[in-house]
Amino acid sequence: MNSYSNITDDQALKMLIELFAKECNIEYQYKSWQDNDYFIQLCKEDGGIIPGHLLRYEELNRSIRTKGEVLEKLIQQYQAIPYLESRNGNQRFGYDLHLWGRNCYAVYNAAKGRMITKTYNLIERLFFPMITPNWTE
Repeated sequence: MNSYSNITDDQALKMLIELFAKECNIEYQYKSWQDNDYFIQLCKEDGGIIPGHLLRYEELNRSIRTKGEVLEKLIQQYQAIPYLESRNGNQRFGYDLHLWGRNCYAVYNAAKGRMITKTYNLIERLFFPMITPNWTE
């Protein structure tokens, strides 16, 4: 497992494209690391949620399969919205991008400039498919 701190968007994009270069299919998930029970209500009290951010909020914790060739665009879309925010900017909600390939896995947090990558064998893929990062370290 490799852990990276203080990486730029360009560095992360390059590393993820290299890591997943041989993958035909990729599964991804936007996973929250904060409690989101009241986020929408708090946003309503702060002018509402930014429209593009609402769409991303609705995708949280849903696994989506896609072709490997759209990886660069997927990462760039995540980097464009590294956290969800209310219109007045007083409410922010952090989340990560989790990526799975056949032989590799990555967790990326653009807002914090942190990433964890892992290549694994069949046993690890079956029994340890996901890493829950502790970004407070």
